[in-house]
Amino acid sequence: MARTRIIDGELFWWSPSRAAFYPASMHRSYHAGADGWPDDARMVSHDVFVAFGLTPAPYGHRRGADADGNPCWVALEPSP
Repeated sequence: MARTRIIDGELFWWSPSRAAFYPASMHRSYHAGADGWPDDARMVSHDVFVAFGLTPAPYGHRRGADADGNPCWVALEPSP
């Protein structure tokens, strides 16, 4: 696996509605931004961040949220 530049101990938040991860160290910056900090953001483990934030999606899938709001791989809809 490729080396990452993640600082040891960095905490990450996951937003199911945006299907996106946010570093906790950027919390204030996101609050000040136009889109703001997502209301549904929840802290996730480093392992979850690596599995769904740094690892490319399997072929034919994209990052999404399961019924409980956890990150998962979602199958892409076939093109018409």
